[in-house]
Amino acid sequence: MIFLTILKWIGIVLLAFVALIVLLFMLFLFFPFVYRFSAEKKEAFKAKVSLSFLFRFLYVSIKYENNEPLLVARVIGIPVYKTNFDFLIDALKDSQNNSGETKDSTDIDGVLDTDENTDEIDVTDNATEERLEELSEEEIDDEIKAVMEEEETLTFKQKVQQIFEKIKLFISNCKKKCYNVYDRILLYRKKAEYILKNIKYYYKVLNHPAVKPAWNFLLKHLKKMWRNARPRRIRVNVWYGASDPAQTAKVYGYYCMIYPFYGKSIRFEPDMENEVFLIDGKLRGRFQIYRFMLSGLALVLNRNCRKVVKLLMREGKKRGRK
Repeated sequence: MIFLTILKWIGIVLLAFVALIVLLFMLFLFFPFVYRFSAEKKEAFKAKVSLSFLFRFLYVSIKYENNEPLLVARVIGIPVYKTNFDFLIDALKDSQNNSGETKDSTDIDGVLDTDENTDEIDVTDNATEERLEELSEEEIDDEIKAVMEEEETLTFKQKVQQIFEKIKLFISNCKKKCYNVYDRILLYRKKAEYILKNIKYYYKVLNHPAVKPAWNFLLKHLKKMWRNARPRRIRVNVWYGASDPAQTAKVYGYYCMIYPFYGKSIRFEPDMENEVFLIDGKLRGRFQIYRFMLSGLALVLNRNCRKVVKLLMREGKKRGRK
């Protein structure tokens, strides 16, 4: 009996722990995050951006005051993390110094050797460029129609595995490209002509009639995400006065002309006697995580959107379809 009682209490504790985790996850999905932004320019410029959750149970703010940034994270009003970004500034200075030393120590022969290696590495891009030159406009039209009308034979499990494989490949490629960024930018200048040729292809894909349903679907969900995260309250107060009262009156006239577009969100007070420019603004809004997740899932599962991504990634050319 004692052993069963112990097991019962252990089960109750585990069940309560699981219920707490589920409750926190549901709160994270459905309870809105509130963001605020305020800026002020009087004697000095001040700005503050904050993000709060669950009636400021979690609160993160970034302030810029006295020419110094400050990040503070609080839990139940108790500061748990505070920094003025000194470590980031020092790291940037060290990277700039190291890049300057590397640049000074690099000779012309080394640059030429790097160019030769880059040419060897970019064989795939050159092959794709030759492929793009061979395609005519009619062949591009046929390829777009073929991809948009293609029937999908993969199962849902295979599609999910394919997505995860692409994510892993993307992350690994990002890690590789993060090294020697400055040197790679100098080498990318040689690809300017290739980029110009790609512009024509992408412009044709994005403006093709077969792609229009995907664009409509994307715009629909972008509007939903904007309605979810749009600012709910905007207040801007401006005090302005130029040395010439006529100039002040002209600026105030422009303000009155555009008043119907913003209403009472912006308040402008002209000063005809003093030369002054003061501004004080506040912005407040909120968003819910689950709405972004639903829109993102809908875009991922939409067949037309996936086919447009295939066209933009040129998977048809990789498979050798004409």
